[in-house]
Amino acid sequence: MLSRDHGFHNLRTLYRLDRLTSGLIIFGKNSTSTNVIMDQIKSRQVSKTYLCRVEGSFPEGKVECKEPLDKVHPKIGTWRVRDGGKQSHTIFERVNCNGTSSVVRCYPQTGRTHQIRVHLQFLGHPILNDPLYNDDVWGPSKGKGGHYGKTDEELYHDLLELHSTKIFEDLVPDTGSESSSCVTKPKHHDLIFNSKQDSETHLLRLTPDPNCDFCLKKYQDPTPDKLTIYLHALSYKGDGWEFSTEEPDWAKENWSLQ
Repeated sequence: MLSRDHGFHNLRTLYRLDRLTSGLIIFGKNSTSTNVIMDQIKSRQVSKTYLCRVEGSFPEGKVECKEPLDKVHPKIGTWRVRDGGKQSHTIFERVNCNGTSSVVRCYPQTGRTHQIRVHLQFLGHPILNDPLYNDDVWGPSKGKGGHYGKTDEELYHDLLELHSTKIFEDLVPDTGSESSSCVTKPKHHDLIFNSKQDSETHLLRLTPDPNCDFCLKKYQDPTPDKLTIYLHALSYKGDGWEFSTEEPDWAKENWSLQ
């Protein structure tokens, strides 16, 4: 899109954001600028500022969280606070509070996956609409203080269920017809194959297994409100350069959840 609509070619990505995070992304237009900024990011010479809206009244002043982070389980990309995990450090500062939620500036000093989200969960102020780290699956206190009320294995299976079914499960009632399953067998004339063997193999793969719980569950694409959370990359600043973006509407002091 950037190439087609704006004439930019061979752009280099300098970092990535979590899938649900909005905000600033910086591209390098040539190898020289890319290497300069990448070196500053790797050596932690870049100041990063994020905005988020969290549950409750976040404490005034600056709050630091240095809890180490580790994966809940090697098979899923979900993180938790755990002794012996990767060194992590985030500084938080409240911007405003409307009585039920707070806007907080976040200054990550390290760049761990889901770092801001997990540290806020640990502090007892998860991001307001975070479908993963603001859920009862983490226990009665939603993981505040690193207390989950279950074993790692139980947490792993519960999170797997949350990610696989609850977030994307279709709410359309099961009619009992073949079309209600997650995968249906297409008609032969709808597909073009190079051989009869390819056709039979492809049709077999698209046929739901009546003994498989996952095959028989119904799923839908996430709605637009599930594609982003109240976490926004606001600005990045390095030696000799700085980029920023506008604050989102949900960061305004008079904002309220509709």
